[in-house]
Amino acid sequence: MGRLPDVTKGDTDRCGCHFRFSPTPTAAGQTITIDFSVYDTTYWVCTRKGFGMLSYAINGGDFVNLWSAYDASYELEQNRRHRTTFTIPADAVTLEFKGTWSAYLDHENENLAKSEGTNYYGPYYFNNPPTISGEDGNLGIHNLAFGIPYQVNDLDAGDTLTVTETLNGKQLRQIRSAQRGEKYQVTISNAMLTALPMNQEIPVEITVSDSKDQAVRSYVFKKTANPEPYMEYSIRPVETEGMAKRIVAYQQTEESENYLVSVYACNNAFDQHPVWEEFSDQYHRGIGYRFQNREKAAEKWGISVRFINSKLSTTDSISISGVAFAVDVPLAGGKAI
Repeated sequence: MGRLPDVTKGDTDRCGCHFRFSPTPTAAGQTITIDFSVYDTTYWVCTRKGFGMLSYAINGGDFVNLWSAYDASYELEQNRRHRTTFTIPADAVTLEFKGTWSAYLDHENENLAKSEGTNYYGPYYFNNPPTISGEDGNLGIHNLAFGIPYQVNDLDAGDTLTVTETLNGKQLRQIRSAQRGEKYQVTISNAMLTALPMNQEIPVEITVSDSKDQAVRSYVFKKTANPEPYMEYSIRPVETEGMAKRIVAYQQTEESENYLVSVYACNNAFDQHPVWEEFSDQYHRGIGYRFQNREKAAEKWGISVRFINSKLSTTDSISISGVAFAVDVPLAGGKAI
């Protein structure tokens, strides 16, 4: 067998254990390979024994036993490993491993060197990417105003979601702090359709981002004719005593209405280029909308509301009998709308 290595009892630098993870854990749902092996630093032909146990914990919870292995005596030159696979749980945001091991060299039943201990691996941090309902697809031909409903979600409760809607490469709107599970809709009015090219595939994209990952839902459709006329009007700018943060609006129409209503508002109406924000979803549900804009260039703050009513067929009519809105700050001089 050759000369034994020059070791003394308790020489912990001579032997130990390795845990290896391949590939490095990077995402929930990933399957990794875990190897356990005993080693020594002498590379002489002699025998060794070892024990290894691995456990894991996700999201700061208790450690759960994953597997354990025991090495009987065998020649070091074989460099044998114990191997298992592990699929990271889908709800894991953090993952940590704990390896407990012991290893020793022996010859003729005499322990020459021994090492034992506990090592921690990680924690590894994962991000669950956001999701968008539905599937990518071709929406066919649309010559009249229409909407595309959707919802967004993210398993990481602490992530803030930002939604961006685009039509033919141009942004329609951006929803900051989008709510999980809330019903949103990409609204494509007749006015928008009129400006689009004829007989070409027109892309519509919905993107949701949590600042670390993003998801994209993609659609295409064609327009083969221009839509029927639509009615668009705005309430004149009304000065407010400060910056409006919330608004609710109402439009009184005929009971038999059959047209699509898109609603926009701005809280800096006296600026040369007001920031118009769409709140059609909130309008149709009768709830208030929180302005994203916090800036103005003009000397005074002001409110304006824009309604776009698009006919859904050639026989429909549009009849408006009244409009109103309310904001969370007083109107300048106590004016009424």
